[in-house]
Amino acid sequence: MSKKLLSGIFVFTLAMMFAASAWAGAAATQTVENGIATVTITYSGDLGALGYQAFLPEGVTLASVDAANAPDIKKGKTGTVDFAWLTPPPSPLTFSFTVAGEGEVGGQVLYRVGGGDEIVVPVR
Repeated sequence: MSKKLLSGIFVFTLAMMFAASAWAGAAATQTVENGIATVTITYSGDLGALGYQAFLPEGVTLASVDAANAPDIKKGKTGTVDFAWLTPPPSPLTFSFTVAGEGEVGGQVLYRVGGGDEIVVPVR
């Protein structure tokens, strides 16, 4: 292969890598104090859908939700609690929910870009 062709392939590859990293991404933090879990999701790009899954261990139940456009979630739910926005609100999105019981609450963000595959990001 000629040097021009190799250099063109290299430039194209770099351009695609930068484009892919710039089009979308999401991160989240979650804090739990006195039974109130506060989640902040920050994202960039044009997301087709955004979701958050809270993981409530056995003995921990959902008491209430304070989230913009939150789905109707039954109080008393335990296990995985799903929050979904088909039209994501502006970033950063902050919401909270109250839990009853003792145990560590975990979570993850799920998002989709266009009609692509779902991407999962653990909460830090």
